[in-house]
Amino acid sequence: MTDTPRVDRLDGLQRLRRQAWGSRRRKVVTVSLLAVLGLASWQLSHRPAPPPPPLAPRAVTALGRLTPRGGVVPLSTASGNSGGSEVVAKWLVPEGAIIRRGQLLGILSSWASLREGVLQAETQLALSEAKLAQVDAGTRQGARLKAEADLRAEQVLIPYLRISREKSVELFKAGAISEEELGKADAALARSKANVLALKGTLEDSLTVRPVDREVALAELSVSRATLAQARSQLRNAEIRSPLDGRLLRIYSWPGMKETDQGLAQIGQVGAMQVWAQVFQSDVPRIRRGQPVEVWAESGGFSGRLKGTVQEITGEVSARDLFSVNSNNNVNARVVLVKIDLSPGDSSRLARLSGLNVNVRFLP
Repeated sequence: MTDTPRVDRLDGLQRLRRQAWGSRRRKVVTVSLLAVLGLASWQLSHRPAPPPPPLAPRAVTALGRLTPRGGVVPLSTASGNSGGSEVVAKWLVPEGAIIRRGQLLGILSSWASLREGVLQAETQLALSEAKLAQVDAGTRQGARLKAEADLRAEQVLIPYLRISREKSVELFKAGAISEEELGKADAALARSKANVLALKGTLEDSLTVRPVDREVALAELSVSRATLAQARSQLRNAEIRSPLDGRLLRIYSWPGMKETDQGLAQIGQVGAMQVWAQVFQSDVPRIRRGQPVEVWAESGGFSGRLKGTVQEITGEVSARDLFSVNSNNNVNARVVLVKIDLSPGDSSRLARLSGLNVNVRFLP
């Protein structure tokens, strides 16, 4: 009986030890779990964010316009021509015709009078050239012929005047005539001899090229040439000529009309057609040279979709000039011009559609 309380005490102590050890063990586990959780939370908070998923490529669309390769060239009158009062007199080729460089396409109202001025200047030049040739040949025909005829007449007259004087001397000695009448006979012979000498000098001059005569002829020739050059220049200003091979796309100033703000007409090299598209500045990173493109008409002109490739991306950012009248267009947008080449087959059938508005899709 005496050992039972002792055993109970030992059991109680053991239970207390086990309870204390379990409590400490739970605290250690709890602290360890908290430490692990804290470390995991810190690692999660400091781990770099995963990269965003790549954006799916999308096609860029834009408005464009059909235009000849190199653009449209306006035809205008010469600056300052007739003070801006010139009107078109006549077109020599129809709208849409194939034209060649230097070809005369039309004439202005002053052309006829200026052409007459050219003809007159050409005639005057021919006369000046003939006069110089005559001076160089030393033949002033009229003066020479007259001098020869007068000289022959005087030379024929002198013998008769000598005989007349000799008779007058005999008559004077015989007292048949007065001294005054004898003096008249002497004067007639002397005058005839003087005429012969003068006519010989005139004839000699007509056969000799005098430097002063040649200088005068050369000066007249220079003036005639300058006058003709000026007349031809003025005539060219009244002509409408093509500066390139291409097509007469559009006539703005018809006969009787002055030059418009767009010029007299528009021409272009339509053998190779392009689309000039206005791409928003924000979409330019999605555009590259050689990129495939689809093109279709905005409101008629041709059917179907055309294929093209990006040929040039200009570096200049400009204000949008609105290829299309559309209330949804952002007039404040900044755009970049992108030039697109079309296939030769499409270029030939689109040659008459320069200026047509189109839609453009740049494929990814």
